[in-house]
Amino acid sequence: MPYIDQDKLAEIFTELDNEKNANNDLREALRRSKMESHGKYGVNISWIFLFIAIGVSIFLLINSSNKTSKLEENNQRLQREISVLEKGVRGIQNNLDTLTVYSVQIGAFKEKGMPLFSENLINFRVYPTQDFNAYSLGNFYTQEEAEEFLTFLKDLGFNDSWVLAFKNGERILLDE
Repeated sequence: MPYIDQDKLAEIFTELDNEKNANNDLREALRRSKMESHGKYGVNISWIFLFIAIGVSIFLLINSSNKTSKLEENNQRLQREISVLEKGVRGIQNNLDTLTVYSVQIGAFKEKGMPLFSENLINFRVYPTQDFNAYSLGNFYTQEEAEEFLTFLKDLGFNDSWVLAFKNGERILLDE
């Protein structure tokens, strides 16, 4: 079943009301015209205006339904794209769980955690260690890549950062 949002529905009703008003104006003009002149010329012009008003109304209704169907097509296309991207993210997360992944710890704090942290962020991790919650950035296939990122973070002022390794989602010790 097609979906029309409230703004589009309000726009369609406004256009319909405008067309009804125009139609009523034309009918009133036709009535006046009949009263003023009983000749063929006055009646023909009134009929022409009436047909034009009906034609414009039909055109606007058809045009608005075409816009609605285009919006529905775009919505369906975006839903399909979201579905594909969600599958890709799940695949990446599954791969990260089976590989040795390197990351850079940027801090450890006693607070409970970040209330606005989204679990879907795959480049940001929070993991408990004894009395602290540790925070790390990045997912790297090699320790060298993580070391390059560590250098960049230290240049930004994260001087107490270091490289970590994870396997199957658990922190492992690095062989130095």
